[in-house]
Amino acid sequence: MRGMRKLVLIAGFALFVSCVAESNAPFSLEIAPEFVQGAIPGEHLVLLVTVGDEGDSGEPVDITAGSDEGEVSVEGTSIKAGEVSEVTFVPDPVGGEVEIPFTVVVTGTRGAIEKQAEVSSVVVPWEDTVSETANQILDLFTEWLSENEPDLGITPETVFDGTVVAPQLLVVTHYAFFSNEWEIGLSWHIMVAPDDWAQIYLRPRDQLAPAKAFELDSWSTALSGNPFEISEIPPPAEVTR
Repeated sequence: MRGMRKLVLIAGFALFVSCVAESNAPFSLEIAPEFVQGAIPGEHLVLLVTVGDEGDSGEPVDITAGSDEGEVSVEGTSIKAGEVSEVTFVPDPVGGEVEIPFTVVVTGTRGAIEKQAEVSSVVVPWEDTVSETANQILDLFTEWLSENEPDLGITPETVFDGTVVAPQLLVVTHYAFFSNEWEIGLSWHIMVAPDDWAQIYLRPRDQLAPAKAFELDSWSTALSGNPFEISEIPPPAEVTR
């Protein structure tokens, strides 16, 4: 009996040591995209966070985030290797016409191990003046996707929340739309037909990178009710912010 008790104690101790070792297993922490082209007060800057195991732990990593220039929230506060968390930064209002630097710091914690990654850019003292055009162009794509890519489940009735992204990228305007399942990154060229193309990428919200992309040959032509073409193109390597 005494020998059996000793074996149980040894087994329990080994299990305890194993659990501690797993919970303290090293990991990598990554934010995407690498570069952020500014943010606008009141608009949503959604950063993507993922972790990787530097071994075979399989244990989750707790994700927190913060910034001293706005409000930060985390969707997916505990993720395993390859999973994606979304960190949303909403900048505070800025006074005058001055750009305000900001940094969003993301912290990953597993047991006693803590890692940080950060993204820095500026809050641009602008406001969203392009939402109407963005939604009109989005409607063109969602109607086409409903008819030509029905397996995606995106239709004109799909509810999206939109926000301006990459305000410092000129000539091409960028907008991001989010449904429960998808991010649609929209960009359109501020030119006259036939050089006013528009593009979208589609990112499943549980993935880090876009999976599909499509191009409209002339958004002004399409909005005028004239014939247009949409074709599939290679998706970008990362989202635009």
